[in-house]
Amino acid sequence: MYYAFVLYYLLLERAASRIPVAGFAQRLAKSVLWQRAYSTFLRVPFIIYPLALLGLSIAFTMLVDRARSFEPADVTSRDLPLQFIYVRDKNWFVTYKHVRALAFFVVCSQSLTLAALYAATRTRKLKRFDIAVTVVAIAGFFATSFLYRTLESTDIYSYVANARLGMIGSYASHIRVSDPGLRGVTELTWGVLPPSPYGPLWHLYNGWVANTSSLVQATLRIRAYNASILVILIVGLVAARVRPATILLLGLNPFVYQQFIVNAHNDLTPVAALTLGAVFARRSMWFPVVAAIAAGLIKLPLCLVGIVTLVAIRSRAVRVTMTVLIVATVAVLSLAFGGKAYIEALLNVSNRAVTHDRMQAALHACAAVLALFSIGYAILTRRRFWPGLVAIPTLSGSMYPWYLFWLVPTAFAGVDVAAPLLIAFPVVSLFLSDVFGQGGLVRVVSYGLIGLAAVFYAAMCAPSTSGNARTIA
Repeated sequence: MYYAFVLYYLLLERAASRIPVAGFAQRLAKSVLWQRAYSTFLRVPFIIYPLALLGLSIAFTMLVDRARSFEPADVTSRDLPLQFIYVRDKNWFVTYKHVRALAFFVVCSQSLTLAALYAATRTRKLKRFDIAVTVVAIAGFFATSFLYRTLESTDIYSYVANARLGMIGSYASHIRVSDPGLRGVTELTWGVLPPSPYGPLWHLYNGWVANTSSLVQATLRIRAYNASILVILIVGLVAARVRPATILLLGLNPFVYQQFIVNAHNDLTPVAALTLGAVFARRSMWFPVVAAIAAGLIKLPLCLVGIVTLVAIRSRAVRVTMTVLIVATVAVLSLAFGGKAYIEALLNVSNRAVTHDRMQAALHACAAVLALFSIGYAILTRRRFWPGLVAIPTLSGSMYPWYLFWLVPTAFAGVDVAAPLLIAFPVVSLFLSDVFGQGGLVRVVSYGLIGLAAVFYAAMCAPSTSGNARTIA
């Protein structure tokens, strides 16, 4: 499904680039109807947007919880502190079309509300009351995310198991966990715990965060750790003087809280490091370099994402040199601390990720090649080929909704064009969900909505994103 979205974005970007932007924007801005509609829209109280997004986030997590209540009794281990949806038969969930349709309606509402929030705040200065409301809403997101016990993914339990096994133990194949609670979840989901695909730096801090005697404490500590990383990311963007409207799209985005606080995926730490490296690149070229190395030592493909953030460097020779330095450093440190066991674990995971569907495998390979081309193109020319960059998540062997977040650092490199990505995340992530994956007419309608939004955004904002705002020598 994601590969179809990449192709769709490629065609859409080409179509949007041919719109007569200046004439269209000027005629629209001068029309009386537009001026009246826009002035009415701007009078909507700011407090409506954070509260609406918080409510829509709660609505989605309630739908997830409702879906869990439909499960057969033997699917979910009732002894676990956080229960989860585990669908052994992928066709099982179509029986509950009303829940799936509601999920689609909720995420479309999330994206549309984010778009309205961005339009309302893009050109106006936030007041103290607006900032206070935003802080309270973010606190509400954190509180509700901590309270929900239903997961769409079992990754958080694998993190706890990895913390107890240690780095070398986690890289071994066919692991059986001795802890009774964790044994239940691993046997229920994987049969045996698969080898860890994560780098030595992740194992270092994950062992500190999640290695506790209590399974409840371990899961809560992982969520709390991710919450602290998200706060650091938001504060860092504020310190870097990123456009407030874009920061609001990140800080009030239901997708972010659902994937990285509720489900507590570990991609948040490396992506946050890469994003901060990108926005601080104009102060020193070492910020994106160090961030890319750290990200690669957490998740190997993310060092390639970090390379794109080097577009802020004017000199091509320096960009190429830093690229070689990043790749070499990640390779040497991974071998030094992870050793042969880490390489074997990566190969094991890659073999398991290979699909038997030849068409899907071919599409995945083509998308990955397109992503690699776009990364090389960015380094050599300092231009971002977006149809290729949106394929970056395919550099992983498998595709999951939270991998969409890998695109965020590339959007903050050079000119800030993160808004359309952050707005689209809730809808696009639903297509990649094993639980709420959509089909048929729903996809056609949602593609149309995304297409109209993307074309309109390209038409309105193309003149202001033609160059690179953040550059260093």
